[in-house]
Amino acid sequence: MSRVEYTFAQAPLAEVCTQYRDADRFIVFCRECARWNKCWCCPPLTVNAEDYLRPYSYVVFVAARIFFDQADQARCNSFETVRTVAWEALKKEKAKLFDALLLCEAWQPGSVQLGSGGCHLCEMCARAAGKPCRHPDKLRYSLDSFGFDLTAISEEMLGIKLQWSDGKQLPEYYTLIHALLCKQPMLDVARHVFEAWEMQV
Repeated sequence: MSRVEYTFAQAPLAEVCTQYRDADRFIVFCRECARWNKCWCCPPLTVNAEDYLRPYSYVVFVAARIFFDQADQARCNSFETVRTVAWEALKKEKAKLFDALLLCEAWQPGSVQLGSGGCHLCEMCARAAGKPCRHPDKLRYSLDSFGFDLTAISEEMLGIKLQWSDGKQLPEYYTLIHALLCKQPMLDVARHVFEAWEMQV
Protein backbone atom coordinates (compact mmCIF):
# COMPACT_ATOMS: atom_id res chain seq x y z
CA MET A 1 0.00 0.00 0.00
CA SER A 2 1.39 3.40 -0.96
CA ARG A 3 1.50 6.26 1.54
CA VAL A 4 0.92 9.94 0.94
CA GLU A 5 2.63 13.01 2.40
CA TYR A 6 1.19 16.51 2.00
CA THR A 7 3.15 19.73 1.67
CA PHE A 8 1.61 23.21 1.61
CA ALA A 9 2.76 26.62 0.43
CA GLN A 10 0.99 29.97 0.19
CA ALA A 11 1.91 33.15 -1.67
CA PRO A 12 0.33 36.24 -3.21
CA LEU A 13 -1.12 35.18 -6.54
CA ALA A 14 0.33 38.18 -8.39
CA GLU A 15 3.85 37.18 -7.33
CA VAL A 16 3.31 33.56 -8.35
CA CYS A 17 1.99 34.63 -11.75
CA THR A 18 5.00 36.88 -12.28
CA GLN A 19 7.54 34.24 -11.31
CA TYR A 20 5.94 30.96 -12.32
CA ARG A 21 3.38 31.55 -15.05
CA ASP A 22 4.22 31.51 -18.76
CA ALA A 23 1.09 30.69 -20.75
CA ASP A 24 2.77 31.01 -24.16
CA ARG A 25 5.51 28.55 -23.22
CA PHE A 26 3.32 25.87 -21.68
CA ILE A 27 0.46 25.98 -24.19
CA VAL A 28 2.89 24.30 -26.60
CA PHE A 29 2.99 21.23 -24.34
CA CYS A 30 -0.80 21.30 -23.97
CA ARG A 31 -1.23 21.22 -27.74
CA GLU A 32 0.86 18.03 -27.85
CA CYS A 33 -1.23 16.37 -25.13
CA ALA A 34 -3.91 13.80 -26.00
CA ARG A 35 -6.41 15.83 -23.94
CA TRP A 36 -6.15 18.90 -26.17
CA ASN A 37 -9.71 20.03 -26.98
CA LYS A 38 -11.05 16.79 -25.45
CA CYS A 39 -11.42 17.77 -21.79
CA TRP A 40 -13.34 20.77 -20.47
CA CYS A 41 -10.77 21.54 -17.77
CA CYS A 42 -7.92 21.64 -20.28
CA PRO A 43 -7.01 23.91 -23.22
CA PRO A 44 -8.19 25.42 -25.35
CA LEU A 45 -9.90 27.11 -22.41
CA THR A 46 -13.42 28.47 -22.68
CA VAL A 47 -12.54 31.22 -20.18
CA ASN A 48 -10.00 34.02 -20.36
CA ALA A 49 -7.23 33.02 -17.94
CA GLU A 50 -6.35 36.58 -16.88
CA ASP A 51 -10.00 37.42 -16.19
CA TYR A 52 -10.46 34.16 -14.29
CA LEU A 53 -7.44 34.76 -12.04
CA ARG A 54 -7.99 38.48 -11.47
CA PRO A 55 -10.44 38.30 -8.50
CA TYR A 56 -8.01 36.28 -6.36
CA SER A 57 -5.25 37.62 -4.14
CA TYR A 58 -3.62 34.44 -2.81
CA VAL A 59 -2.89 30.90 -3.90
CA VAL A 60 -2.37 27.90 -1.63
CA PHE A 61 -0.53 25.01 -3.24
CA VAL A 62 -1.08 21.48 -1.95
CA ALA A 63 1.39 18.81 -3.04
CA ALA A 64 0.58 15.14 -2.46
CA ARG A 65 3.63 12.90 -2.65
CA ILE A 66 2.57 9.32 -3.27
CA PHE A 67 5.29 6.94 -2.07
CA PHE A 68 5.28 3.44 -3.51
CA ASP A 69 6.10 0.53 -1.22
CA GLN A 70 7.79 -2.78 -2.02
CA ALA A 71 4.49 -4.46 -2.88
CA ASP A 72 3.75 -1.76 -5.45
CA GLN A 73 7.23 -2.10 -6.91
CA ALA A 74 6.95 -5.89 -7.03
CA ARG A 75 3.81 -5.68 -9.17
CA CYS A 76 5.71 -3.77 -11.85
CA ASN A 77 7.52 -5.87 -14.42
CA SER A 78 6.52 -4.11 -17.64
CA PHE A 79 5.51 -0.74 -19.03
CA GLU A 80 1.85 -1.76 -18.78
CA THR A 81 2.02 -2.76 -15.12
CA VAL A 82 3.98 0.37 -14.19
CA ARG A 83 1.33 2.50 -15.87
CA THR A 84 -1.51 0.56 -14.21
CA VAL A 85 -0.10 0.73 -10.67
CA ALA A 86 0.77 4.41 -11.05
CA TRP A 87 -2.61 5.34 -12.49
CA GLU A 88 -4.48 3.50 -9.74
CA ALA A 89 -2.61 5.45 -7.07
CA LEU A 90 -2.80 8.79 -8.89
CA LYS A 91 -6.51 8.51 -9.66
CA LYS A 92 -7.37 7.65 -6.05
CA GLU A 93 -5.30 10.51 -4.64
CA LYS A 94 -6.53 12.98 -7.25
CA ALA A 95 -10.14 12.32 -6.23
CA LYS A 96 -9.18 12.74 -2.58
CA LEU A 97 -7.45 16.07 -3.25
CA PHE A 98 -10.46 17.27 -5.21
CA ASP A 99 -12.91 16.43 -2.43
CA ALA A 100 -10.74 17.92 0.31
CA LEU A 101 -10.37 21.16 -1.64
CA LEU A 102 -14.12 21.25 -2.19
CA LEU A 103 -14.36 21.38 1.60
CA CYS A 104 -11.92 24.29 1.59
CA GLU A 105 -14.09 26.06 -0.97
CA ALA A 106 -17.12 25.55 1.26
CA TRP A 107 -15.18 26.83 4.26
CA GLN A 108 -14.33 30.05 2.43
CA PRO A 109 -16.95 30.94 -0.20
CA GLY A 110 -15.39 32.67 -3.17
CA SER A 111 -12.33 30.41 -3.25
CA VAL A 112 -11.85 27.87 -6.04
CA GLN A 113 -9.42 25.05 -6.67
CA LEU A 114 -7.24 24.28 -9.66
CA GLY A 115 -6.27 20.66 -10.26
CA SER A 116 -3.42 18.76 -11.86
CA GLY A 117 -3.73 17.35 -15.35
CA GLY A 118 -7.11 16.38 -16.69
CA CYS A 119 -10.41 15.88 -14.90
CA HIS A 120 -11.06 12.64 -12.99
CA LEU A 121 -14.86 12.81 -12.78
CA CYS A 122 -15.69 10.98 -16.02
CA GLU A 123 -13.92 8.15 -17.79
CA MET A 124 -14.41 10.06 -21.05
CA CYS A 125 -15.08 13.80 -21.04
CA ALA A 126 -18.21 14.88 -22.90
CA ARG A 127 -16.14 17.50 -24.73
CA ALA A 128 -14.63 14.76 -26.89
CA ALA A 129 -18.12 14.17 -28.27
CA GLY A 130 -18.84 17.88 -28.65
CA LYS A 131 -21.18 17.92 -25.66
CA PRO A 132 -21.29 20.15 -22.55
CA CYS A 133 -19.75 19.12 -19.24
CA ARG A 134 -21.82 16.53 -17.36
CA HIS A 135 -20.86 18.08 -14.00
CA PRO A 136 -20.62 21.85 -14.57
CA ASP A 137 -20.95 22.53 -10.83
CA LYS A 138 -17.76 20.53 -10.24
CA LEU A 139 -15.79 21.67 -13.28
CA ARG A 140 -12.40 22.92 -12.09
CA TYR A 141 -9.59 23.91 -14.44
CA SER A 142 -6.09 22.49 -14.32
CA LEU A 143 -3.02 24.42 -13.19
CA ASP A 144 -1.31 23.30 -16.37
CA SER A 145 -3.96 24.94 -18.53
CA PHE A 146 -3.23 28.35 -17.00
CA GLY A 147 0.47 28.05 -17.83
CA PHE A 148 1.90 27.54 -14.34
CA ASP A 149 5.39 26.02 -14.19
CA LEU A 150 4.68 23.12 -11.85
CA THR A 151 8.27 21.86 -11.86
CA ALA A 152 9.59 25.20 -10.60
CA ILE A 153 6.71 25.64 -8.14
CA SER A 154 7.29 22.14 -6.79
CA GLU A 155 11.03 22.60 -6.33
CA GLU A 156 11.22 26.25 -5.25
CA MET A 157 7.99 26.74 -3.28
CA LEU A 158 7.28 23.23 -1.99
CA GLY A 159 10.82 21.85 -1.76
CA ILE A 160 9.94 18.74 -3.77
CA LYS A 161 11.90 17.48 -6.76
CA LEU A 162 9.55 15.79 -9.21
CA GLN A 163 10.33 12.19 -10.11
CA TRP A 164 9.28 10.22 -13.18
CA SER A 165 9.17 6.57 -14.18
CA ASP A 166 11.63 5.20 -16.70
CA GLY A 167 8.85 2.93 -17.97
CA LYS A 168 10.39 -0.13 -16.33
CA GLN A 169 9.86 0.62 -12.65
CA LEU A 170 8.09 3.09 -10.42
CA PRO A 171 10.00 6.05 -8.99
CA GLU A 172 10.22 6.41 -5.21
CA TYR A 173 7.21 8.74 -5.42
CA TYR A 174 4.95 10.68 -7.75
CA THR A 175 3.73 14.18 -6.96
CA LEU A 176 0.32 15.72 -7.59
CA ILE A 177 0.02 19.50 -7.21
CA HIS A 178 -3.34 21.19 -6.72
CA ALA A 179 -4.07 24.76 -5.70
CA LEU A 180 -6.68 26.89 -4.02
CA LEU A 181 -7.28 30.40 -5.35
CA CYS A 182 -8.56 32.65 -2.59
CA LYS A 183 -9.20 36.29 -1.70
CA GLN A 184 -7.56 36.07 1.70
CA PRO A 185 -4.90 33.78 3.23
CA MET A 186 -6.17 30.21 3.66
CA LEU A 187 -3.05 28.19 4.46
CA ASP A 188 -4.18 27.31 7.98
CA VAL A 189 -7.67 26.43 6.76
CA ALA A 190 -6.28 24.10 4.10
CA ARG A 191 -4.01 22.36 6.60
CA HIS A 192 -6.88 21.97 9.05
CA VAL A 193 -9.18 20.49 6.40
CA PHE A 194 -6.55 18.00 5.28
CA GLU A 195 -5.72 16.97 8.84
CA ALA A 196 -9.43 16.38 9.55
CA TRP A 197 -9.81 14.59 6.24
CA GLU A 198 -6.90 12.26 7.02
CA MET A 199 -8.59 11.21 10.27
CA GLN A 200 -11.68 10.08 8.34
CA VAL A 201 -10.02 7.96 5.66
